[in-house]
Amino acid sequence: MAGKNKIERVECHLCQAVVIEAKIREDDEAIYSPTVPLVEGIAVGNDGMRRLRLHAEFAPFVQRLNGLPVVTNHQELTPDTRILGQLTNPIARADKKDAFAITKFYKRDITQAESEKIRGGKPMDGSINFSCYMEVEPGIWNDQPYDAREIGPYIFSEYSLVKYGVVSPEMGAGFNMQAKAHSHSRSSAPGGADMEIEEIKEMISEAMKPHQEKIAILEQSNTKLQEELKAFRDSAEAKQEAEQKALFVGKLKAGHLEKSEQHWLECKKVGYLAFEAAHPEMIIHPVQERKLQGYAMSGEGGGQPATVEEANKAHQAKMAELNQEVV
Repeated sequence: MAGKNKIERVECHLCQAVVIEAKIREDDEAIYSPTVPLVEGIAVGNDGMRRLRLHAEFAPFVQRLNGLPVVTNHQELTPDTRILGQLTNPIARADKKDAFAITKFYKRDITQAESEKIRGGKPMDGSINFSCYMEVEPGIWNDQPYDAREIGPYIFSEYSLVKYGVVSPEMGAGFNMQAKAHSHSRSSAPGGADMEIEEIKEMISEAMKPHQEKIAILEQSNTKLQEELKAFRDSAEAKQEAEQKALFVGKLKAGHLEKSEQHWLECKKVGYLAFEAAHPEMIIHPVQERKLQGYAMSGEGGGQPATVEEANKAHQAKMAELNQEVV
């Protein structure tokens, strides 16, 4: 394959503005949720590769999000697929380095549990299904290493409501992303400090002073919940690492499996691409891995352009042919 850019279908497990309200609202037909489907940053894909997504690359294609169907867990789009809603009014926000939209959840197509969760206002994980070019070359962005960089154009197929997204609400993407926009969710303390938890504790303390034993019970319960939440997150992270390790070990040649644990620790430290470059003799390189990944989003089969330049030339040739036909 010529060049270092390749088409790859990326599913993130990693969204200002004018006229759009950044809060949840509803009418008889739908519930409207502020949504951030794309945000600038580095996210680790299911294959363990650290991908850099830049606002400058996806911003020109944000309008393609308009009308994008919203499903659950990346269900294949068929006439029988349950469509929860769609993205509307997408805009690229330069100040926040993201893409913002309003998800219109149709009440007739969501469950009671889903509607209650949306109305609850807590940010929910989302995952975008798309294709773009990928420049596979390690680099540093904001003092963070990455293995590859996404390059437009972007083609979007659906946005999913998922349990855990690669780009989580904590990283700036997902549904119900209005929380930080509400004055009641943050204090007006000097410096903009987030005092929500402390304010709640103070209110509880003032209200419960005559009942110190009850306060102690509440604090114990909170500690227990925090411990359970930490254990849950640790378990999820351990599971993700186990899956990434299994993918890595599967690429090692038989003669190097005995020291797979040692190799995995080195891979985690330097990144897969750097490890492969340093130890090419350890890695299985099937011929098919050199082909373009993903699939054609439109048109019939055949070779996808391998580089941005080839894609642009192919597009110009196609437009010239169409213009010739019109003439």
